[in-house]
Amino acid sequence: MLGRGGARLSVRALMTASVTAVAALALALLAGALWTSRTVSRAMREAEEDVWVLAAAQQVDLTLREFHRLANLCVATGEVEVEAARRTTEEELGGALARLGVVAQGSQEARLAATLTGHVDAYLRARRALEARGLPLDQLLPALRPALERVIASSAAFQDAMRANLDETNAAVHDALRLQAVTVGATAALLVAGLAALGLGVRALVVRPLLELRDTVGRFRRGDEDVRAPACALREPHELAAGVDDMIATIVQQRRRQLEFLAGVAHDLRTPLATLKLQVQAIERQGAPVTPERLRLLDRQLDRLSRMIGDLLDATRIEAGQLELAPADVDLRQVARAVVELYGPTTQTHQVTLSCPDDAVLVRGDALRLEQVVSNLVSNAIKYAPGGGPVEVRVSALEEEAELSVSDHGVGIPPGELEEVFVPFRRREAAAAVAAGAGLGLSIVRRIVAAHGGRVEVESAPGRGSTFRVRLPHLPAPGEGPTA
Repeated sequence: MLGRGGARLSVRALMTASVTAVAALALALLAGALWTSRTVSRAMREAEEDVWVLAAAQQVDLTLREFHRLANLCVATGEVEVEAARRTTEEELGGALARLGVVAQGSQEARLAATLTGHVDAYLRARRALEARGLPLDQLLPALRPALERVIASSAAFQDAMRANLDETNAAVHDALRLQAVTVGATAALLVAGLAALGLGVRALVVRPLLELRDTVGRFRRGDEDVRAPACALREPHELAAGVDDMIATIVQQRRRQLEFLAGVAHDLRTPLATLKLQVQAIERQGAPVTPERLRLLDRQLDRLSRMIGDLLDATRIEAGQLELAPADVDLRQVARAVVELYGPTTQTHQVTLSCPDDAVLVRGDALRLEQVVSNLVSNAIKYAPGGGPVEVRVSALEEEAELSVSDHGVGIPPGELEEVFVPFRRREAAAAVAAGAGLGLSIVRRIVAAHGGRVEVESAPGRGSTFRVRLPHLPAPGEGPTA
């Protein structure tokens, strides 16, 4: 799908238009659903209020009848227990009337509740007056009948009115529910239709190109290095297809680099092996004397092989996430001093020196791994300064970091290649011409330092040498407080 001038329509624009249309429809229908929900809620609330009013009126009626029964029994027997029950029931009757007055909020309900309350009060006053005269029960009941009948008639009228109101509100609730069902059904149908149309469009314009990209990746995984992703109508899938093509080209290039690297490693391993083989053959077959110089040559070749194999193993462990550390409090001065003492006697053209403060520079880390970091840096400084000169190792304590730096005056690194020196399996041509190696040492240095929570920085200039700085979190010395 192309726009004017051959420009591809973006997925964002297409989806925005589609989603806006569906959202507008959904909002309009949602407004209708909210209105019907409000109607249903109002009708149900009115029905609930009518139920509460009716229940309160029925409670007044039941309590009044119970009070009338207990009052008659008290007049007939005069028992104290019956009198106590009568007083309790009279209090409950007063509470029921009070609740009825609270829940009866409508004008009709309030009027009927006031009438009922007035008749109950009149009945109670009449009963008290008749009982005060000491009339027997057979004379008391006929005298109370008019007041009692007015209360019963008033209560019945109240309940009938509430039942009629409840029937009306129930009917309103049913109508509102039917309206809500129709609205929700229409909303669901329209939304399903809109989403179905949107889904078909997404399938044709987005999903199908993605499936084609998946097939492209699958063919590449099966070994077809010439496969390319098909063009897509929309902008983003088209850009993704271009990215897949770039990725395929990059992977193919990386595979070639790996093959070149393996060839280089095989060549680097073959050189010391060939030297070892020639020396051993000379000793065994030609009877050459085993001189200290010959033994040192053999020892250097073995060290070279051991270091190359160790770097390969460390790189493999690091890439597999299996780098193991044994953390402890380590004095960085002692680590640097051990490396300087190891490498100092190995070269006649370099002066390996150490500069460090008098106080301990403590870090939390694995002493052997940190020694490997310093050893790699010092070894590189010696290798890439073939003309000799000073190799300066410095240890210092900053405010929150401990710093170890290794400086040389060798071939240096061009500014544009500073980051490449840390990439595994990649060696610069200039570096390869100066010294042999697998190109793993600095990559291992960075990964070990990162595992200790630190970082590696480098400054260099071609022909003037390089300085590598390792910065690690600094621990305060025993007895010191935290650094301000």
